[in-house]
Amino acid sequence: MWRFRAIDELLFLGDGVAARASFLQAADWAEKAVVGSADGDDLRWVANLSRQTAAFLAQNPASLPARRSAWKSILALARDRKAEARAVLELRALGEEATFVPGQGWQFRRLNPGGAS
Repeated sequence: MWRFRAIDELLFLGDGVAARASFLQAADWAEKAVVGSADGDDLRWVANLSRQTAAFLAQNPASLPARRSAWKSILALARDRKAEARAVLELRALGEEATFVPGQGWQFRRLNPGGAS
């Protein structure tokens, strides 16, 4: 839940400071949930990713890598074409192309590899 809140704060509210706090809360909750969980590896991955995103946002609340990562999360979890299309358009606006490859899933390519990250 905290990761979803953080993504909403970052992408839809434009509040990188609040998003950073929510990503840190997501990391804390994931780390606490690891104990005795069969999903320990997944939870450690979520905790690590959440802390990395919070670190990006600490340096720059409008972090381009953090915003790209958040849109990729939305794309990965999208359950309808409209949500997928919006995420693909937003990623393109952030300099990244998203293409679905059957049997492999979403593939990403920087549109301007030498540009800002």
